[in-house]
Amino acid sequence: MSSGHIVQWLPLLPWALVFAVLLYLPGGVALLLMRTSLTRAVAGAPLITAVMLGVGGVVAQRWGIRYGVLTYLLLTLALWLGAYAARRAATLRSEVRSGQAQGSSAVRPRWGRGEAAGLIALMAVAVTFLWLPVVLTVDPTLPNPRVDPMYHYNVLDAIGETGTVSMFAAVDFMYGIQVRHVTYPTIWHALTVLGIPAIGVVEAAHVVSYLLIPIVFAVNSALLVRVVFRGRRWAMHIGVLAAALFPAFPAGMAYTKSFWPNALAVSFLPGLLVILLLFLRESRWGRLRRAPGSLVLSGLILIACTGGLGMTHPSVFFSFLVIALPLVVAVIARSSRTFRRALSRRALTLTAIGGAVIVLGGAALLLAPAQVRSFLLRDSIAGWNDVLLKVVSILANWPTDLTKPQGVLSAAVYLPLILFGVALLARRPGARWVGVAWLLQTLILLGAYFPLPVLSAVSGLWYSDTFRLMAVQVTILPLAVAAVFFWALDRRGEREPVAGSWGTRLPRLWAGGTVAAALVGSAYISSVSASMVGSGDTQDRPLTGYDEAALLDRLGRDLPEGSVVIGDPATGIAYLPLNSDVDSVFTQMNVREVDRDGIFLKDNFGYIRQDPRVCQLLRHYGIQYFYEDEPISYNESEREEAMPGFYGVDTSDGFTLIDQSGSAKLWRIDVCGEIDPPMQWWSRTDRAVPQVDRVEGVSGRPSTASID
Repeated sequence: MSSGHIVQWLPLLPWALVFAVLLYLPGGVALLLMRTSLTRAVAGAPLITAVMLGVGGVVAQRWGIRYGVLTYLLLTLALWLGAYAARRAATLRSEVRSGQAQGSSAVRPRWGRGEAAGLIALMAVAVTFLWLPVVLTVDPTLPNPRVDPMYHYNVLDAIGETGTVSMFAAVDFMYGIQVRHVTYPTIWHALTVLGIPAIGVVEAAHVVSYLLIPIVFAVNSALLVRVVFRGRRWAMHIGVLAAALFPAFPAGMAYTKSFWPNALAVSFLPGLLVILLLFLRESRWGRLRRAPGSLVLSGLILIACTGGLGMTHPSVFFSFLVIALPLVVAVIARSSRTFRRALSRRALTLTAIGGAVIVLGGAALLLAPAQVRSFLLRDSIAGWNDVLLKVVSILANWPTDLTKPQGVLSAAVYLPLILFGVALLARRPGARWVGVAWLLQTLILLGAYFPLPVLSAVSGLWYSDTFRLMAVQVTILPLAVAAVFFWALDRRGEREPVAGSWGTRLPRLWAGGTVAAALVGSAYISSVSASMVGSGDTQDRPLTGYDEAALLDRLGRDLPEGSVVIGDPATGIAYLPLNSDVDSVFTQMNVREVDRDGIFLKDNFGYIRQDPRVCQLLRHYGIQYFYEDEPISYNESEREEAMPGFYGVDTSDGFTLIDQSGSAKLWRIDVCGEIDPPMQWWSRTDRAVPQVDRVEGVSGRPSTASID
């Protein structure tokens, strides 16, 4: 660990609050304009903002409006006006005066200064323990070496170049040379890009992913515990602290896997559960008769928030369905008695048929996209090896090896805490759905680890990735922690029912000690996860260290504006566009078959003297420079095999060395003669049609026909 990283993070810490304001202000004010409760406004604010960014990004792109801070402010104003108009349309003024305001069922305990100060202090403790692992081990100025961050950094750069943040167009330039329409969720990018003009691409991405997401998750966890354990004085205090107890999230997803948009969506998930719980509690026949507009508006808010979660990341939407299923079923079962009393047999039958049609229709819509079906049908790599390790890992919600001392210690802390907490929830009226939701997700985890019919297919919706599934499980585990805490607080000795007896003390000591151990243990495990992406890690990575980072900085300053460089993105060249006006042909690791020209160059660039098509393509696209480095093993592939054209290139003649650092070198390509820089590298039309097929071989030899 390096204390120098703390110094580098210090000027970025205030930006966590700036991004929090950008995330919470639009949606929060909109919900308050609709006269919702404060609980609903805070829980739903990020989700409503996500809807604003998702829909607004599409509309702005269709109307030719560049996305930026000004567009964000205009969208915020439009959202607020729409919220006020929706409230007016619902004609709810009389309802507000009569105490039937939307969200009136939310719990509003009266706190003294001590409780408020305690909550703030615990929030600071939780956020500190969530921040420290990354602040101590990760340099915020160096790119994360994982595969996904490379992609997201360059999506941010593409948004800056094109001005579009639409989920249907923002990532079109991300797959080599050819540009094709790609659909990808861009809420994380739409938020992050707002800070780039002030602090840069890499720094903005790290602030949102490493600092903001823990704040959002801690706030939403506190709200969820408060709503489930309504009436309990310390519910929010326990909830905010419980958010920092499990290494699977945020650390497992944000550091170990570095799935940043997915992590942002998971941090929203407890908030959506809060919105759902409040809506279900309000949904009564009496309320529908007295305040129909309020209930309809509450339902629309739930639908909008659900859409916001899906726009942030679709896989988390499926997680919400799994968690919400037992809750909704329980409410329907409870309401069935009312339906039987209020409706005739015929009306009841029609209602049941209508409900079944809605459920089946919804399932058909969910399965309609070909990509969803492909996830369900993907091949599983699950096996029956290491059964004990896998079962313990599922129950402890983190890979736990009992053959190692730290694994035994981790199991001793997490297994009783989780299992006992879930058992307590299963016995608590109004919270049994949490136990069922935990069981459903545990079954899906079993399908990811073991080849089980149906379950393994369902786990494909989460890429059969146990880290993703464990991260989702964490969203309800603060409820298990709260159940244990309240059990300990309420405990009385059977023989000595006196406060202060050992029958009271032991449960409290165990609960407090377990939570303290989990807090420290989670921070330690998270620091290990963070160190895997920190600057001190020695694994193969695209950017080898500060010297190569300095090389990229020099190239960004010295190369002519608009220059284009070709090379394997795993050499680090994919990071060059992040802080400069120089572009890279390949900006991430995925290659698509539609990129005919890019595939040809990655395979054949080394034959630049033998195959004239190489020079023809370079001249056509204005690619003047080649970035070379030693091959590495990266993203489970040998890069020399994945992109053979960029390794072993003979640069002894026809190439001019521009700059180098260690084995990393930038060459100007002279062998093709003079190459003019591209007029419009970010033009869709100029990069839409493959050019390599226009040059046909003659008698087994490449043609020298021009494609310019």
